[in-house]
Amino acid sequence: MHILDLPVEIFVPVLKLLASGDLLRCATVCSQWRDLTLDVKWRDHLVHWVDLLRVLGLVERSEEGGRQYHWVPEHCSIEDAIAGTGWRRLNELRKKISRLRIASRLMSEDIDYMLKLQHVVESPHRAFCPNLRELELSFGDLQPYEYDFLAGGSLRQFKLSWTSETEMRTRLFAGTMERVALRSPMIEHISVHRSDFALIDYGKFSNLRTLNHGGHFSATSWIKLCAGCPLLEDVNIWWIQGDLVDEEAIAEGPQMQQLPLLRILHIEIMRDRGRVLSPYILRTTNMPQLRVLKVDLRQLGSEEADGLLSRVRSRSPLITTLRVHGHTLEWGSFAWFGKLRQLDLYGRLSSWKIEDLERIIANLPNLAQLYIASNPDGGIDRSRPAFTPAIVETIARRCQLGELRIPLNALETPWMPEPPTTTAKFGKLVGLTLDPLHIEAKAVEPFAKYLAQLCPNVIHFEAALRHPQEIGQELELPRHPTGEEIGNGWVMKTLFFDAQRKDHVSG
Repeated sequence: MHILDLPVEIFVPVLKLLASGDLLRCATVCSQWRDLTLDVKWRDHLVHWVDLLRVLGLVERSEEGGRQYHWVPEHCSIEDAIAGTGWRRLNELRKKISRLRIASRLMSEDIDYMLKLQHVVESPHRAFCPNLRELELSFGDLQPYEYDFLAGGSLRQFKLSWTSETEMRTRLFAGTMERVALRSPMIEHISVHRSDFALIDYGKFSNLRTLNHGGHFSATSWIKLCAGCPLLEDVNIWWIQGDLVDEEAIAEGPQMQQLPLLRILHIEIMRDRGRVLSPYILRTTNMPQLRVLKVDLRQLGSEEADGLLSRVRSRSPLITTLRVHGHTLEWGSFAWFGKLRQLDLYGRLSSWKIEDLERIIANLPNLAQLYIASNPDGGIDRSRPAFTPAIVETIARRCQLGELRIPLNALETPWMPEPPTTTAKFGKLVGLTLDPLHIEAKAVEPFAKYLAQLCPNVIHFEAALRHPQEIGQELELPRHPTGEEIGNGWVMKTLFFDAQRKDHVSG
């Protein structure tokens, strides 16, 4: 039986499983599929704009190649165009589309031509796709304002990936955001990737709930965000490339700002730049509903960072997830975030003491995940890791974690001929990462047996091994693992799970 002879009730569900691009390619293969394919639930698919126009026979790739397309037939009269089958079909489908992505561009003159066609069938003040809820524009060198006419009041999500490298493009970017704010005042989710424009005003989107911003950012932008977006729940500012926090805005701006509904705040910088923004935001913003805080404090000294986090602790008592990158604080300070379930520390271990760990464990009864790792720039002195197997046993006795990631020094413990026995066990631990694990090559097997006793329920295990070149020699500074270490890491993983299975059988 030919696939086109299948009953519609079988064939249509199959088409619904296809991604938009595949669906449209099916329509180009066989003209008999076209009407059926284009009617399959556009509300459930992310439609690729140029692909749709190609299927309808309205555009083709330009002679310049690349991702540019032009209208076919080229700029015929408006009367002839709207009488054509392709345009009539597009005029029907545009009202059904709810999710739209544009990555390939039309030539500017072809967009102008399409605007003229739209004005024949739709008011210039209304969107060409009146039910569009999600619009995604992804370009390298395209001016995105040309596609504003597609979206309107129904839009809820706007995603823009666009490099605005020149002053002219920066102005166009700002204009785009202003027009989108006017056309689509109900937008709840904005994602901007690779923006070089630091003074963007998200405060114009009063209904905004989720913001993902990658690129330059400033204190001025944050002030406007707090003033204009009281419904914000999730803010992710990442890939910050420079310290663009303007001194005038900090000096003359409000000393206290409010984001009353914010639950997630994530601020990530690009290498060694953009470090001023994090402390500025934490110092001036009250976030009483905050649950997740991920922040970079690498530029602060111990006393300043401790004071800043103390302020956060009193203003945001509901925090359950805390990730601090580059801290130099007294480790016991984290014990006062009493509701923490996840604590990730990327910083220096030079001042770490066993008392700090005991204080954290004693004051955080709900802690389920503990990550302690180095900064990419070598913030942890890997040559003298402070964690030993004895300390891990202390954690097992005092705190039943679900996930644990720490650096470990197993060099000082005698593993031969048999590993030491342990009475402690992680009853709930399912994920264990030892990075780095400093250990002698000959101790890998007995250490794996020891871990199997200590962690009987672990199902995810990783270890980044580091062997000393000679017994008694100082461990090397941060470096890539050798081939032997990588190989022994895989061997140890296998030995660990083998020993774990044998313990289960014998038990």
